[in-house]
Amino acid sequence: GTGRVTLNQVYSLLFEVPPGLLPVNFDAAFIENEPSLRWLSSNSAKTRLEMTGRCESTEVWTALSSAPFGKQHKAPQEF
Repeated sequence: GTGRVTLNQVYSLLFEVPPGLLPVNFDAAFIENEPSLRWLSSNSAKTRLEMTGRCESTEVWTALSSAPFGKQHKAPQEF
């Protein structure tokens, strides 16, 4: 390698939805063919396994943007 590192701006979004709004047949996924979004994961998947038999009122998910989206919408380091 060249020993060089490239830093990219990536946005992360943590959001909460009612149960069943998003599919629960996966814990996480790389997103293809979508220029703005690259990663989606269920934060509730871990607790869903630990809390079998209990009904949760919401699910929590994390979404990560693509590097091109982050670069296009880059905010200053300090506001």
